[in-house]
Amino acid sequence: MMNLRHLAASAALLLAFVSNSQAQWFARANATHFDPSWQGYSGATGVGIAGGRFFGAKQEHEVSLDISSAKWHADEVDFGVQLEGDETHTPFLLNYRYHVEGTEEFRRIGFYIGPCVGYTRSHVDFDLRGVSSQGSTQLKDTAWEFSWGGNVGFIVRLEHNLELDFGYRYLKISDTSYDFREGSIDVEAAHFNIFYGGVSVRF
Repeated sequence: MMNLRHLAASAALLLAFVSNSQAQWFARANATHFDPSWQGYSGATGVGIAGGRFFGAKQEHEVSLDISSAKWHADEVDFGVQLEGDETHTPFLLNYRYHVEGTEEFRRIGFYIGPCVGYTRSHVDFDLRGVSSQGSTQLKDTAWEFSWGGNVGFIVRLEHNLELDFGYRYLKISDTSYDFREGSIDVEAAHFNIFYGGVSVRF
């Protein structure tokens, strides 16, 4: 939880720093698709929310706190071990985006690029069979992994401060391990290719 508290404190300080009369608050809701680099994993759909501020002479700078989540269900046998259960990954990210307005012919369309950094909460809840002679073994643990990456995408401006937001995020997460009764499982560092689309409102 300290990782999340540090991230929230950093976001609050940054948002306070950019607070001025020209800054605009916004809230955003996204549908997401996570595609992990781990071998054997398929993609998973999820949801996300974000909130933050636009600032600058042309509102070209954006800072936000972004939270998204996706869940996988596993039911398979590997190396004689049957594994069944759920795995959830939830990145908590501090984002910066630099926005560029479109040309006069496409003035309702804008483009952005920028970095992100934070922590990913990974939670597993599995039943393992074949590990212990006493029957099934429960693997239930939570880990926080340092995460960093970048975003690129575009927005479509609608009426009444509404915007459509479509983009791609590359997110690298550090290696970690999950503990259970008989030992632990090490998980190598990996990355997510995350595609998203959603709606923003400025106020």
